Amino acid sequence: MIGSIPERKRKELGPTDGQYEGENRSKTSPSPKRLRHPRRQGNELCGRCAKIDLDEALSREHLTVRGQLVKSLGPVKKWAIDSCSLCGLLATSLPPECRSSDSTYYLRSFSSKRDPRLGWKSIDTNMIGFDGCAFFVPQHHDATPVRSLKPDSIDFEILKSWLHQCQEMHTKTCTARTSSTSVPFMKLIDCETRKIVPASNHVYVSLSYMWGANSGIVEYSESLPEGLPPTIEDAITATRKLGFRFLWVDRYCINQQSAEEKSAQVHKMDLIYRNSEITIIAVAGQDPTYGLPGVGQRNRSEQGCARIGKHFLISALGDPRDLVKKSAWITRGWTYQEGLLSRRRLVFTDQQVYYECYGMYCCEALNFPLHEMHLKSGQSLQKSFCEGENIGIFPREVGASPWEILERVEEYSQKSLSHASDILNGILGVLRAFESVHQVGHCSGIPILPPPKTRARLATDTAELPPWNACTGFFIGLCWDLEGTSNRRPGFPSWSWAGWFGRISWEFNEVKYLRTDPGIKLRLELQDGQIANLDTAQESLQKLNASSALSNIIRISAWTTPIRYRRSYSRINGEVECETRVELEDGGYLHWRFHPTTSMQLSTDQAYIGIHLAREPPSPEGFAGPTGPALMVVCDVGDRMERVGFGWIRPIDYQMYGADGVGEYDDDEDGPPLMVNSFYARRPVLVKSWQEIRLG
Repeated sequence: MIGSIPERKRKELGPTDGQYEGENRSKTSPSPKRLRHPRRQGNELCGRCAKIDLDEALSREHLTVRGQLVKSLGPVKKWAIDSCSLCGLLATSLPPECRSSDSTYYLRSFSSKRDPRLGWKSIDTNMIGFDGCAFFVPQHHDATPVRSLKPDSIDFEILKSWLHQCQEMHTKTCTARTSSTSVPFMKLIDCETRKIVPASNHVYVSLSYMWGANSGIVEYSESLPEGLPPTIEDAITATRKLGFRFLWVDRYCINQQSAEEKSAQVHKMDLIYRNSEITIIAVAGQDPTYGLPGVGQRNRSEQGCARIGKHFLISALGDPRDLVKKSAWITRGWTYQEGLLSRRRLVFTDQQVYYECYGMYCCEALNFPLHEMHLKSGQSLQKSFCEGENIGIFPREVGASPWEILERVEEYSQKSLSHASDILNGILGVLRAFESVHQVGHCSGIPILPPPKTRARLATDTAELPPWNACTGFFIGLCWDLEGTSNRRPGFPSWSWAGWFGRISWEFNEVKYLRTDPGIKLRLELQDGQIANLDTAQESLQKLNASSALSNIIRISAWTTPIRYRRSYSRINGEVECETRVELEDGGYLHWRFHPTTSMQLSTDQAYIGIHLAREPPSPEGFAGPTGPALMVVCDVGDRMERVGFGWIRPIDYQMYGADGVGEYDDDEDGPPLMVNSFYARRPVLVKSWQEIRLG
């Protein structure tokens, strides 16, 4: 009865919820026929489920995404899973831990036309399920929106139809741009002979998988060894069933004992994955011993289905993209660029196969009208079926604009690597793709950003904007911040995000307003002791990065400001901040806080310097802008300086003091506060001097 639902829950369900909780309920057949369902012997309905009117629930109109309440089912542990067909069927959509939970589940009916996920609104059907879980869809003779999947085998004709549709329709979005012969030493597995052969412009499939914690380096051979890991063996089988002969797998196609061959291919991962016709992604499991579910010995989760009265209900399974997002595969650093750089992806999960390219997505269980879901041009799905700016869970190409390289690096910095030394190697393919597609170079991982499409000028600007050059783009690329303090990553410079463990971010949004000071310069120290200016070396920077000719030392010429460290403290959210004293030209000073990069304790006896990287101009009204300048805080470590923190000087973040005031701010500071957290404060003029800093 509706009175048994808690008042708070009834409010969440909406004004139309609960109307099917009445007592005048027709019963379904007392002995429905069970077609197939795991772990269930009985074929009858429990007393509660027998009161559910499926005819009415599956035929009514819906006005909201959340649908309408059908029945409060209580905790799963009280369901008659082994004896009731409907209880057992519904339980297949819930994770095993729900069986011991006290949470109450509410059976709801939904309309596909109202659901924005996975292309459901391309068809017109009603279904039942729970919020955020798989739907159970009635199958009819004239329409089968949900395919019945076998746990032990995959219908590869379905998978091939997706690939053929992409090849025929997505002629502008999903085509390869470069020959595989441009990758030195590239080899492929001949799936018929099981030999390792030169790529020779063969059409091939690539594999993305996890090596696993105990995987060692495989000794290179011109023939595949006996007893391949199941994932590799299944990938060979899948390649042949897809109609291809050649497969690229890193551990067998790259000679791991040859530093030259390994380096040449690691630096061109973008071409290896972009040029493959399709990439098989092994999401299930955590190492190559798991296999591809449904291909070899590993079965998939069984798809629930049952006949309840006159309705044959079948599970649509969960959204496969959720399985990808929760997988170990998506947490790994190397697999990040493999999924990103592939034009077409065939993702094997424990439930079903998911496909996504630059133009569409689809999954094995759902039989949706893909042609009708496309734009008239046929190049991609209509916007209403897409996930924001992306088609599905992967970005289109590496990014639609050059500045998206910041997003890619931020995402990658969250991933894990078995070897800290792989931090740059694991994203070199992405960095190289941005260089070839968007002309964005990098120096040790720091992007050399191009000018935004619109460089805004404000009414208060009196001087011409300095020309945007490589130094401008590099200085703005240096404005990264860490989420919390961190330790150094050995072998990488302190000024690069690659030199630190942890998640990084760039905080600025309105990039078109950013400025750098005229005259800034950057010089690169090479391993052989030579010095190169960034502006003149930019064209050869890709070769310098690839050949490891760069050292970790750069020389920055810019404005600098002395900074006096006072103390560090933790905020309520656990974020660590350093409080400093920064001198002003008028004799006053301000208290400024920045985020320390390093987890080492800073000292009041140490001298620190803030390098001016970028700034925002004054607002048209003449007040201080919301951000700027940005200071990279560095300190002397002998023959060079190293980064220890970063921050923007914002009016809401500082307190300003005069030179001749009386009173106290705290135990060791003189002078009354002139302005506190004032957005309308005059912009402080910092004491600064022009210096060349040797930074490592």
